[in-house]
Amino acid sequence: MKHTIWRNLFIAHMVCLAFFILFLVPSLASVFYIVPKAEVPIRSGQGRQYKIVAVLHEGTEVTLIEEDGPWSRVRLADGKEGWILSRYLSPEPPPKMQLEEAKNRLRELESTIKTSKKRLEDTQMALNACEKERETCLSQKDDITNKYNLLLEDSKNIVTLKQKYEKQVMEINNLKKEVAVLKSENSDLKNDQNIRWFMAGSGVLLLGWLIGYSLGRRNRRRTSSLL
Repeated sequence: MKHTIWRNLFIAHMVCLAFFILFLVPSLASVFYIVPKAEVPIRSGQGRQYKIVAVLHEGTEVTLIEEDGPWSRVRLADGKEGWILSRYLSPEPPPKMQLEEAKNRLRELESTIKTSKKRLEDTQMALNACEKERETCLSQKDDITNKYNLLLEDSKNIVTLKQKYEKQVMEINNLKKEVAVLKSENSDLKNDQNIRWFMAGSGVLLLGWLIGYSLGRRNRRRTSSLL
């Protein structure tokens, strides 16, 4: 992935450089440079007899106005105009200037590449941060999904437990009813038993009284017969 990014970045820089050259060359079509020479005079007319308007050095940039035989009329950067021998003009900058310009372009290109590299590193860092955040979000999503599934399972268990609870409550209520019935029957049994004990006690007392009464009569009869 990094190689692809660097390749795309290099292609983009080459395209920019190509556009820069294509648009720069036409703008210099009417511009000429003084060829390497110690000093080149600019005169007010075509000939050495005319006065010198200015003295130009190697690489001085001039604008070509017209050509007339071996002479050319040019305009200087300060607006002055004059005539110069055409052999001292060149559409190309001197090698020294070309070298300096190439160095400047190289420095600009290096600066651009450095800036682009820094942006690429920042972008890569941001991408790594986004990837970590994405992994964190995925992890949180999985955790939430697991918790949701547990809640679903717990909800099913709650329904089952509720049903069991309701069933046990019904069983407990039934048991309470049975206990109440047993208590009632037990109370009735206790009452019956008390009655039986009361009847038995009464029967014993009555039997004792009858036995005592019978024995008393016999004793009285014996006494009467003895008299």
